[in-house]
Amino acid sequence: MIEDLGSDHVALNVNEILIDEKHGIVTTPAYMLAGRISEAASGIEKLVTKVLEMVKTGVRA
Repeated sequence: MIEDLGSDHVALNVNEILIDEKHGIVTTPAYMLAGRISEAASGIEKLVTKVLEMVKTGVRA
């Protein structure tokens, strides 16, 4: 469905993040794939770290 809207779908592992530099978006499938909270935490922590880095360096969409 997302590809029908002109976007790309990228399959990731529970602990990975995807960064769309062009649009200033960071995402993770953590909560959708995690079997337990500790699995989700890994991807979420990476996402938060990257977003904070983008804020500090002034990265914008």
